[in-house]
Order: sequence, then structure tokens, then C-alpha cells
Amino acid sequence: MSFPFKYNDERGLDISRKYPFVPINGQVLGFGEVHLWGWLFSGRKDTCAMVQRIAGVYSGSTPRKVRLRHLPGGKPHFGRKGPHFSLSHTDGRVLAAFSRFSIGLDIEKESRSVSANKIARRCFHSSECLALASYPQENLQKIFLRMWVQKEAAVKLAGEGIALGLKKIKIKTNTPSWRVYRQDRRLHIKEINPWPGIVGALASECQFIVTVFREN
Repeated sequence: MSFPFKYNDERGLDISRKYPFVPINGQVLGFGEVHLWGWLFSGRKDTCAMVQRIAGVYSGSTPRKVRLRHLPGGKPHFGRKGPHFSLSHTDGRVLAAFSRFSIGLDIEKESRSVSANKIARRCFHSSECLALASYPQENLQKIFLRMWVQKEAAVKLAGEGIALGLKKIKIKTNTPSWRVYRQDRRLHIKEINPWPGIVGALASECQFIVTVFREN
């Protein structure tokens, strides 16, 4: 999925009632930590308000004081007052990653039917297409989605958008643990399965661990 919507409506929502799992007392984001938050998708407006509510918890501010902004490529951010975050949604669920450093996140439904070879020829490097073709046909969709979420998480990390960013990301699959590079700089990738049937990946330029996963 491409970078999430742009939403600037400041009208208030009763998020504390709709999403009671958001803590009243602040949580601390440690260095090198990523916190994941998941909930059911109920519209873009609610998602935006929810992200602002969580960011406010981390920054010790009210949601109205933590304002969403967007980089030229469309990546949303909170500026200096809020944490870094990345957002993705699929199959009626939303997952958000929060950290003290730039982070990229993507999730996809594992059973999603896609034209793997066609998309790969258009968006992947030739070496990635060859690697994909080397897998048995019955595993093609699974391997493609695994590659896709890692590439898109890396694109979201850079904040350039899919059209410009995909070709700058390269996955080397000739080692047991795949290596992901952006313009020859190796990125740190962590594959995740936040819910049954959902695959995903986190990308950063620094090492990190996932220490919190809260869901509604």
C-alpha cells in the first residue's frame, strides 16, 4: 500500500471511548525500540485520530497539539513534538509502528491474489525477478508478498513514494537471511506476523527490537 491518506480535519473524536486500550498514563519509547499498535479499521478519520492520540501519549501532549504533517513524498510525520511512526492496513485491520527513529512498515494479507510475475517485471530488479522465478510455482505468491512487504517498508522508511522508491530498493536473496539495500546502503529489516494470515515487515537504518504489541 502507498503512504496513508492526508487528513487535516481537527474536529474532535471520542477516541478514549472508542479505543479504551490507549493508556491514560504515558508510555516511554526506549532507544532502539519499536512499539506496534493494531486495531480494526473504521475509516480514515478514525485512523488519523487514533494515531494522533497514541502520539500524544508518547509525547505527553493532547492529540490536538500533535499535528500531522507530510514530507514531499507523502510520508506523514509529527515533526519535532511527536514520535516517528509508520502506518499500514489490510484486510480490515490497521497496524502502526512508533519509534524514536525513522521507521517503515508494511503489512499484507497472506492469501491476497496478485499477478506476482507481472508486478515483479514492472517493479523489481532483474536479479529479484530471477530469484522469484527460482521458487516452485506453489510458493510463488508467498515469496512475492514476502519480498513486497520488505521493499515497501523500505520505501516508506525513505518517504519517497512507491513510484520513485521501489527501484532504489534491492533485495539479495542469496543468503539464508535476505539482505535489503537502498542505494547500496544495507537496511535493518524485521519480518512480522501481527495476526494470523497477515505478513509484514519493518525497516530502519538502525538496529531495533519490537518490545510492545497492543491491539484492540
